[in-house]
Order: sequence, then structure tokens, then C-alpha cells
Amino acid sequence: MTGFVAAVLKAGYAGALSLEMFNDEFRAAPAGPTAMAARQSLLWLEERLQADAQLPSQAGLPLFQPPRAPALNGFTSLELAIPPVHRQAVEQLLGSLGLVEQGRHRRAPITRFAGQAFDVYLRETHDNAAVTVHSLGLTCAGSQALLMRLEDYGQATRGDDDLGGRLLTTPAALALRIGPDANLDGRFESGLHPAPSDCRLSGVAFALPIGLLESESGVWRHLLGLPAASTGVRHEPQGVVRRRCWQSTAGEVEIALETSTHAGTSVGRALSPSAGLTQRATCVALRLEVDDVVATAQRLKAAGLAVEPVPVNYYHDLAAHQALSERDRTLFQAHALRYERRGNRDYAFLQLTVPGNDHLMLEVGEYRAFEV
Repeated sequence: MTGFVAAVLKAGYAGALSLEMFNDEFRAAPAGPTAMAARQSLLWLEERLQADAQLPSQAGLPLFQPPRAPALNGFTSLELAIPPVHRQAVEQLLGSLGLVEQGRHRRAPITRFAGQAFDVYLRETHDNAAVTVHSLGLTCAGSQALLMRLEDYGQATRGDDDLGGRLLTTPAALALRIGPDANLDGRFESGLHPAPSDCRLSGVAFALPIGLLESESGVWRHLLGLPAASTGVRHEPQGVVRRRCWQSTAGEVEIALETSTHAGTSVGRALSPSAGLTQRATCVALRLEVDDVVATAQRLKAAGLAVEPVPVNYYHDLAAHQALSERDRTLFQAHALRYERRGNRDYAFLQLTVPGNDHLMLEVGEYRAFEV
């Protein structure tokens, strides 16, 4: 579209540009998010006309010039809404991951667990029966520039009195926290500060109603500046799940959106309490990287937290296709570890459901070298 519109403008056209909708998902989606997505896509086109097509802004034909989207460097925080009945099990999980409790909030019912790379906040709630993701913290090279960009695009943010920074609410009702809070430590009671582990959050997947997929995609592509998404489908026994995934240039941030028209799929089951009613997304997967996945698996077992079992034939297949040593294959099977080759590196990981939410899968992994 950028090259085509640039040619039209260079030929002297100075009239209006309109949008015609052929997408059935947009036709079925709520009108408000669709209209906002349409406006933002036109503004983004103007921005790309200057960046990609080198089309200068002319007198009488001004082009939209927001601050450039800074590179997203990673996740700084994960905030979970915790019903009291699940609190102990979730705290055991965080301790097994090497995260260390750092104290309670002075005013809000929030407990802070710290790692070297990111923090987890447990917000006690009596509104939900299940553990849910309340907000995600993002870090970037210039948070102020990003906030100015959001404002220019007409995307409102709001301040957060509890944890600081600015909160961006996406069309699917995801809460993204942008910008640091210089006084964050002062908001919490002082406690013990042992050295936490280097556990970090590297990927998140959300399930959302199909009508919000396009509007939600625009936030990550147009506003937050992630590269073009990869797409795919996953065939489950009860239907097909469509997946759209973005990854930052450095690979520190990966966001996946999943949707399905089949109520019996993993996405449909996760959305069943709210789909068609509140039109909200829900988090279905978190990916954490740790220092030592074997030691983590042992701590999880000691805490009584069961990981997802792996069928024995998986390891037979792994032995046939991967040049792993017998020692490593035995280690994998003993701790229910799975294996992938990601990029040029070996990746070992385990999976378990987050206590208090059978639809929220946690993947814990480590990049490491294996004997061949």
C-alpha cells in the first residue's frame, strides 16, 4: 500500500482516502475498536509514506509525523490477580522459579516478588475465581517517546497509583504498563533482599474473540512498532486455532494472539466465561527462561507442583531425530523436559498449568548446550 499510495500522491492527487471493508471479522467486531483501528491504520500509512517511500510532507499536504516507536527491550513486570484460595500455591511456584518476596505494598493488597530481570506482583482479589494476568510491564529505549507516540495516535493511557508508570488498555482489554516508576521501592514495605535468580519473562500468548484480532493486531504493529507478524494455524481435536505472533528485533519480547471459531478448542474453552459478553482477551501462556531448568524442575517437584507429563514415545522420537547423548535423553525423561531447536541454539523446557487456572499454561525453559 505504501508504494501504491506514494505513486498516487506523486501524480498530483490531493483528494480524500477512504477505507472499504472486505474483512468479515471487522464487520462483526464492535464498531468503536474498529473505527479506532481504521484511523490508526491511515495514520500509520502516512508515517510509512515518509519513512519507506521518502515522500516529503508538502504545504497543503501535511503528513503525520509521530515520534518513532522505540525498540521494545523486554518485559519488566507481570501482575497476577490472585484469589486468596490460590495464593499459597502461586507463591510456592514463584519460589521454585527463584523469585524472591520483597515485601507488601503500603496501601494496596499487592505483594512483590523480584528477579534480576523482572518482578511479579500478586494482587489479591475477591472478584475472580481463577488466577489471571492483570497487567504486563514493557521496557523500551525511550518510554517518554512511546507515550508521545500513543498520544499522537489518539490512544489514551492512564496513570497507575499502585505501581506507577502509564497503563495502555488495548482493544481486547489487555493492560500494558509503560515507563518506570522512580519511587517504586518506596511504595513497598522494606523486607529481605537476597539475590534473586535471573528468571525472565520472554513470551506471552493471549486468547481473544475473533472479532478483536485485527484491532488488537494494530496496537502491536502500528503503535508499538513490532515487525510484521508471522501467522499459522494449530489443528486441535475440536477445531482449528489461528495464531498471529510478533517478536521484537532482539527477540526479547514475543507476543502471540490466538483465536478460534470453535468453542471446543483450547482458545474457546479459555474464553467461554466472557466471549461474546465483555469481549475481553485472556492470557493462555507465559514463557519464562531460567538459569537451570533441571534444578527448577527439581524444586517444582519438591514443592508438589506437577509438570505436564510427556509420553514415552516422545523421547523415542527425539532419539531418532536429534543427536542428543543417552545421558541427556535420560535427563529429559526423568524431569519431563521437552526439546526444541530454536534458531541456532538448543532449548530445553517443561510445561505446567498455573495453580488456580487450568487454561493458563506456563513454559519454563533454558537455552543450553547438550552433549552430542
